Formats: sequence, C-alpha cells, structure tokens
Amino acid sequence: MDCIIADMMPASHIHYLVIFARLFGAIVCGGLIGFEREARDCPASCRALMSLM
Repeated sequence: MDCIIADMMPASHIHYLVIFARLFGAIVCGGLIGFEREARDCPASCRALMSLM
C-alpha cells in the first residue's frame, strides 16, 4: 500500500512555502482577471476559450 501512495505523490524538492505562494499568486491573478471582466461586463468568448485548447 505504501508503494501505491508513494507513486501517487512523489517526493518534491520544492518547499511547501514556494508551492503555497505560487498557488496564492495564481488565485489572486485569476481573481483580478475575473473582477476586471465583471467590471467591464465582458465574459470570455467562445473564441478565447477555444484558443486555449
């Protein structure tokens, strides 16, 4: 069982503080983009969404 868990979550050499800082930064940036789109009343178009795929 330990082998299965070790395969699912490999050891990382990145400190947890860096991981959480990056996650927090991504959440803040996403929130700012969403807030700006709401303020302009301009939702993402299908063309913008399809260009990501």
